[in-house]
Amino acid sequence: QEPGIQVPSLDVAKHMPNGYSEMDNEPLLAIAEMGNHSARVEVLKRHIMAVDECDYREATKTFDKIAKKSREGIRRQILPYQIGIAGALVSAVGS
Repeated sequence: QEPGIQVPSLDVAKHMPNGYSEMDNEPLLAIAEMGNHSARVEVLKRHIMAVDECDYREATKTFDKIAKKSREGIRRQILPYQIGIAGALVSAVGS
């Protein structure tokens, strides 16, 4: 090993988290704050666990219900934007 170069030990490599659900809270929050969607999902699941006082499996079910509900009516909500984009394209082609 060259002086000044740090490499992980076998023990560190074996204990590396394989997913967000295996990470400690602090690094997970830091990644979530950077805008990572998967990390934000994991933070929300842990928040559900704390508030509802339930296990991870139940929190995941609750999260899935919340996610499904949040997508209801999405087509109706984005329709004005789609109409605007279509109108802009028609105007661009027509001019």
